[in-house]
This record gives sequence, C-alpha cells and structure tokens, in this order.
Amino acid sequence: MISQSRVGDWKSYPSSIDIRQSIPVGQKIFSATSGGILIFDKDSISFDFITNIDGLVETDLNSISIDVNGHLWVGSNSPNGVLQIYDYKKSKSIKVFDFDLWEISSISISDSNSFVSYSKDGDWGIMEFFLNDSIYKYRQILNPSENQLEFIYDIEIINDEIFVGTNLGLFKGNFIDFILNYPNNWMSTNELSNQTIRKIMNKNDNIYLSSDNEIFMLDQYSVFKSNFFLNEDIFIIDYIIDNDGKSYIVSKWKLYEVNKNGTINNSWKIRYEPNSIIELNNQNLLISSKSGLGFFNKENQKFRWFTPNSPHSNIYTSMVVLDDGRLFAAGPDGFSILDDNGWYNLITSQEKWSIRNHNKETFNFFVSDSSQYISSRVWSTISDSNGVWISNQGVFPEKNEFDNSITGGVIFLPLDKLGGMFVFDTTSISTNSLGYMNVRGLNIDNKGNIWASNFGSLDFNQKIIVFDKKEYIDNNISFWHGIPQTGLGANFNILDNPTDIIFANDNTALIGSSKDDGLFVLKFNIDSDNDGIPDAIDIDSDSDGTPDLVDWDDDGDNIPDNQDIISVNWNNFTTTNGLEDNTIWSLAKTNKTNYWILTSKGVQQVYFNDNFSEINPFYFTYFSGVSFAEGSKMISDIKNNLWISSIDKGLYVLLDNGIPWPDWYGFRKDNSMLLSDEVTSVAIDNKRGIAYIATSKGINSLKIPFAESKSNFSNIKIFPSPFIIPTQLPMVIDGLMDESSVKIISLSGNIIKNIVLSSKNHNGYQVFWDGKDESGEYVSSGIYLVVMYAKTGKSSVEKIAVIRE
Repeated sequence: MISQSRVGDWKSYPSSIDIRQSIPVGQKIFSATSGGILIFDKDSISFDFITNIDGLVETDLNSISIDVNGHLWVGSNSPNGVLQIYDYKKSKSIKVFDFDLWEISSISISDSNSFVSYSKDGDWGIMEFFLNDSIYKYRQILNPSENQLEFIYDIEIINDEIFVGTNLGLFKGNFIDFILNYPNNWMSTNELSNQTIRKIMNKNDNIYLSSDNEIFMLDQYSVFKSNFFLNEDIFIIDYIIDNDGKSYIVSKWKLYEVNKNGTINNSWKIRYEPNSIIELNNQNLLISSKSGLGFFNKENQKFRWFTPNSPHSNIYTSMVVLDDGRLFAAGPDGFSILDDNGWYNLITSQEKWSIRNHNKETFNFFVSDSSQYISSRVWSTISDSNGVWISNQGVFPEKNEFDNSITGGVIFLPLDKLGGMFVFDTTSISTNSLGYMNVRGLNIDNKGNIWASNFGSLDFNQKIIVFDKKEYIDNNISFWHGIPQTGLGANFNILDNPTDIIFANDNTALIGSSKDDGLFVLKFNIDSDNDGIPDAIDIDSDSDGTPDLVDWDDDGDNIPDNQDIISVNWNNFTTTNGLEDNTIWSLAKTNKTNYWILTSKGVQQVYFNDNFSEINPFYFTYFSGVSFAEGSKMISDIKNNLWISSIDKGLYVLLDNGIPWPDWYGFRKDNSMLLSDEVTSVAIDNKRGIAYIATSKGINSLKIPFAESKSNFSNIKIFPSPFIIPTQLPMVIDGLMDESSVKIISLSGNIIKNIVLSSKNHNGYQVFWDGKDESGEYVSSGIYLVVMYAKTGKSSVEKIAVIRE
C-alpha cells in the first residue's frame, strides 16, 4: 500500500461495490460503479480498477457502453453529469464532454451514432453524437416530449430509430429521416402513455419494454402487441429475454424465470439488491448489484458472487491513523480500516453481530463483518492504546433484545477485539428536546481521560463531559463527569454549543463553539485531596470514599455543593476581544504557544498570556476568501503544518512558516487528484508521510514531504532498482534524515551529481535523481554510490545499479 511511493503521489480509494451497469468485452466485464470503472477478469477471477488516477474525470458512474473503436463510454451520476470516452487498452482518456450537466442516465451506440440521455437544471434531454473519421463529435440536443420529463431511464437504437423510455411513456424517432430537435417529429405509443418505461430491449424481431410491474411487447414495426407480463407484487428493476424466449426479471430480492406466456416458472433469492441484469451467453446471466457482481448459471441454477476489496461507502466524516499505520475511517454506514492487505469493513446492523477471522487471501475480495449498533453522522474519531473512540451527532436511544444500547453519543471500539465494542447511551447527559444524542469534538488529556463536546445536552453542566477511563478499565464502571458552568462563582457567559476541544496544558482546555458563543478557556487546576486528579474529573474529590455523584460536599470543605464555589474557572473571548468571528468550527495547536481558530471567515492565529486570561489575535486571517462552514475541520501534522478542510472548496495547507502549500488555491478537484471538493475529514500518517483525505466521492491519499524526523539512515529505500534510463520517473532516495544532502558518485570517486537541500529535487525526506550528471547528460550503465550527509554529521553510503538503454 505504501511501498515505493514518491512525494506528490496520489491514490484514490472510492467505493466500487455499488455496480450500476456492466458490459462484457471478451473475457472481461467492465462495470460502471460508484467508484469508477471496475474490471473483472473471468479467467483469473480478479478485479482491477480505473479511477481518476487513471484519467477518469468522474468516478461516481451510472452508465457504460462501448463503441466501434473499442473505446468505453461512461456517464456519471449526479450532481456532476460528465460524459467521457476512455481507451482502456492504453489507459487514457480520449474525449471528455463536460456541459455542466447534472446526470447521465443512459448511453446507446450504433455504428455511426450515439445517443446519451442527461439532465440539466431539472430538464431531461438527449445528446446526439456522430462518427467522423473514427472520431465521435457532438451534434445536437434532441427533445422527445412537449411536456417536461422527470426522468429518461433508457435509450435504445433499433435500425434507424431511437427509442426512449421515460416517466411519460415510450417515445421513438427516426434520426435518419427527421430532425429530432422538435418534439412534433417524435412518436409515442398511446397504449403506453404515462407509463414509466424503464428498460427497452430488441429480441427476436420484437421490442420489449418494462414498467414498474409489467413487460410489454411491440412488433418489429413498433406496433403494440400485448402485455407480456403483469404482476403487481413484483417491482421490476431490470430484465432480459434470452434466445429461448424466456424472461429473467430481477426485483429487489429475487430473480424470476418467466416463460413465453408470461407465467413465472421459478424464482431464486438474490443476495444483494440488483441494479441491472445482462445475458453473458446461453448459459450465464450477470447481475450488477449494490454489493458486487452475481453470475447465475441457468443449468445448475446457482449464483456465484464476487465483490471487489473496497471501502463499504464513499462517505466517511472522520478518520484517524493508528500507530501501526492503519487508517480508520468512520461514517454513517460503519467503519472501514485500510492496511497493507486492503480494506476491512465493519458495517452497521440493527439485527446481529457477525465477527469472523479473515486471512490474507480473503482480502482479494470484499471483507466485512457486521456490528449491532446504529450510527449517524460521525463527528470525531480519536485513538489511544486501547482502541478508537467515536462521537455521533444525532442518534436516538435504542436497545437490542438483550437490553444493551445500540445507539449512543460515544462509541468505544477495541481494534484487537472488535466484538468488544461498547456503545455509551449518553441520553441522560446529552439529549436535546427531541430526545437524541449529539456529541461532537473528542480529545484525550494527559491522564488518558476522554473529553467530549456535548453539543446536544440541555444541562449546561453537562456541555463538556469527561469519561473516567481508568475507572472503566479497573472496575468496569462507565462514569462521565460533567464540567460545571452554573453555580456560585460561575462565569456569566455560558457555553451552550461546544464544537471542538483542545488542551493548552495539563489543566487548561480551549473550547470552540457555534452559534456566536465564541471561544472558551477552561481551567481545571483545583485538586482538593491532592491526589493529582483535578476535582472537575475526580470521581471522589475529597477521598472520603463517597463518589462526588452522591456526595453533598465534593471537596470536603464542609460547605454544601449547592452553596460552594465551582471547581473550575471559565473565560470567554469573542469578537470584542479581536476574534474574527464568534462561530468556531475547529481548533488546533502547533508548537507550544501557537493556537489556531477556524471560523466561517478563515483561519486565525491567537496568542495568550501565561494564565490564559488575555488573548492577542494575529492581525492577518488566512484563507479569508474560502467559505468554511459546519463540518469544516483543522488538524496539524508532525511538522506543525495546518491542514484545513472545506465542505465545498477542497483542502488547504498552511506551513509552519505561514506560507500556503502548494499555494493559496489549495488542493481542488480541478488542480489535483482530489475525488471531490467536498472534503469531510483529514488524517495524517506522521510516520510514513501520508495525508488521507475523505471526500464525498471516496478517500484519497497523498504522499507528503512532512514526516517524523529520522534519527539515522537505517531505513533508506532506493527505487526503482535497477534504475533504467532514460525515464520520465526519477529514482527516489527515501527515508532521509532532515536537511540531508545527497551525492551520486562513481566507483572511481568522481562526483556525478550533487543534490543539495535547496534543490528542486529535494523534497523533505526524499531526494530524486533523473539519471543525469551535472552537465545534463545521462550517465553510463554501471554501479554508482549514493552518499547521504545529514546536518548533524551522520552519513551513509548505498550502491545502485544504473542501466542505460
């Protein structure tokens, strides 16, 4: 997964398990999926992928076809309807037609024409293309109906006519004899008026059409003949007619065999919900489903299902990189984990648990288990030595048949024992007037306690809650502390809508809030019993053996709690103190004293005095032209660089020196391999120098020049080996200590190339060599020395083989 990658290399991990449409090409199946083009090799029983890394403009695809040149035509799903012609043999794009459409629903291609149905601004139409000197060119827009169409489901070219299935019935037009720009040059079948026609098929000199629960038959002259099949209990998703005249119909959960008279002969359960069905040959059918490909053998009447190894979903709203390099991604449909083997998925289920052992070979295909819990929007994800903690925004309390909670504001998942997931029903401390739990920011203090921004609580003294992890581990007691705000000595300004939380030191937290509450500083340094645990998070503040939860005098000063000074100190800072905006989405800390605030108006740096009673905002606001909104987040990497995500304007990086990387425009879909401009989360692998970016269309990874400093040269990797020149891709020397220089030297001791720190070929912990000497000429074949020097004086030498062709 991470071997031999260069700084600047992108990878894409969209979910490809939702297969919308498939076509056979020789021994391969090409499919339009939710994550690009999926290729299934029937000989090797293996999958391959074509994504934006390979030249696709969009990866969320609806339709696929193939033209006379052997090129694939693919149309994308809403909201970005793009038509693209792709040469899969050469792995390159041929042509892109981007007309700012909403959606492409169907493609039909003949020897010299192709027709594509699309929607734009709520209207549906058909684009016509014609073949000229082996190149398809756009010709015109066709409009089959005077009335506004709600959807065009299918297009089929039959001889010189184009048939169009819509929500208003069937339309046909002769594209040779008539100009089809005008609806009055189209014909409709009266018997099918206002029927929803979803599929059109030409078979044995008859034309078959399907609606929601009927199949109709027209003769070769397009004259209505009969209702071929009618069953109001079966919703027809798709169907085919085989050479024997039998129909095979797929509904949501079954495959039906129907004879020539329209009578059901047999039916079989389908494992996954189908999207479409095609006939591969006289013996085999292929179902494209929401969870893979299903091959059905008509003779033995059995299915074989194959699903590619892939994340279960394209939507993940929070991610974290674990210490061992695994990526943990959480979303409304469950959790997905990426390691060197591939993707593992833990999918939400209201009915059952199913945790199995998976060996390395199983990762050739989709790997998943199910866990009994109900999720919603995951706001935060953090990890510690015991597992992963997840916060949920907006879930209602619910229990299973064993009276265990399956919804909660916070979830704990031990990754070495997935069946030990614990769902914290935080209703009593985090419910709003509608009765659902809404927990947002999570963080871990230096004692290992879990802090949560309890956005949904009606109790102001439970807006910030702290989980006593030690008590949970030692005594299996689930105890949440509420940080007090009301009472004697309380701050006048109340924190009502906490979003994010970070720690300034052992006893000081910074808390952002939305809805114009501003920035809050919480100091919790009072320790009545001197046990090293502040009263605010101590289960027994005065060590009298009575837990604070029921103790009338928590701190043991003989003053009842309801008459006592609260055990914390709050400060509130707003625009009157120099903040750019009072609605704060995210907070971050870099170095020891640099604090950052993300608001709708950009990124602002602030400083505090020693006791955090005064704030001094920096005069300049970074990325002030970007519209950050709820869901935008900010994290820092090991080199104190800030990574800022926007829900509709991509990703931005601010280096420790205040310079944007790569520039002020950031990373967008139009200037990088980013799958979408809707960025929902960022996670950094500081050890390996990888940024993971979750978008609305899947997850990207980017090899970055920022990673943990190396203490020596023991983990140097040089690739490719041998280095064959000339080549467009340079040799990479990976794993260098900070601020290293590299020399390429011949065995006779001559310096061939000197790559210094300021060189364009130097990028963090990687150095690149193009195989040329100082004069710009390619070197001769042979063995060369790579000598590495660190600023500290350490050095190392490696040998490389160069082959000049």
